[in-house]
Amino acid sequence: MKRLLTGVLGLLFAFSVTAQAQLGFFRPVPTVASSGPSTNAIWTGVVFYLRLDESSGTRVDATPNALDFTAVNTPTQTAVQITNAVLIASTGTKYLSRAYDTKFDGRTNFSVTLWTTNNNVSGNKYLFSKSQYATSVNYLAYLESTTGKIVFGTEPSSTFIKSIGGVTNNVPLFLTMVYDGNATGNTNRMKIYINGADSTTTGSGTIPASRPDTDEPFFIGALRQNSSALSLFDGGIDEFAFFSRTLSAAEVLNLYQSYTNGISYPY
Repeated sequence: MKRLLTGVLGLLFAFSVTAQAQLGFFRPVPTVASSGPSTNAIWTGVVFYLRLDESSGTRVDATPNALDFTAVNTPTQTAVQITNAVLIASTGTKYLSRAYDTKFDGRTNFSVTLWTTNNNVSGNKYLFSKSQYATSVNYLAYLESTTGKIVFGTEPSSTFIKSIGGVTNNVPLFLTMVYDGNATGNTNRMKIYINGADSTTTGSGTIPASRPDTDEPFFIGALRQNSSALSLFDGGIDEFAFFSRTLSAAEVLNLYQSYTNGISYPY
């Protein structure tokens, strides 16, 4: 009798829960999907990663490589995407630099990712460069004067690709530049991604399968000219990363989606 009564009560409870759920009075706890990938494989080959949250002084590399960047002429901070960003300025020649290191040679492949907000394009505005003005062009990227188109170039100096459209001032963008010397043809060897999407580009010259390299320092927000800098960026740069490999289109999109969900290195 006791077993029978227990069974009846169990059935009544199950019916009650089911009925309440169907009527909307009871809702099971939903399964929450992860907002980021479950592994760190995407960070394979990351050479340095600058969160750029510092308000002043040295900008610290978050990877074990410890490739910290020197703050030249005291750049301050602003906001772009996650927490804070470095504010690069042509007034006062404020930018970041790192002495040459073989880890960012990028002779046959490399990728660069960053968030940015530009204030103007009155003159070419350099996002980054490992080059010497009028002497060597290891690699570089800048916003073209007036048009705001994104230019990504490598050695020889006349070899580059350029986005069809220009950027809009004061609008945060996630930019990715990819060089893959193992690929075939200009459109596959160099790519520009904007907000996770492969951008249509025009080009000049034949992009080489491998690049010569000189012992140039790495500048963020400027182009080197001997012991100084020119064509400085005006605006914020955030979450800057350099990879010693080619990021795939899927990885670029993954990074963009993770950043827009507030997730950054090392997830």
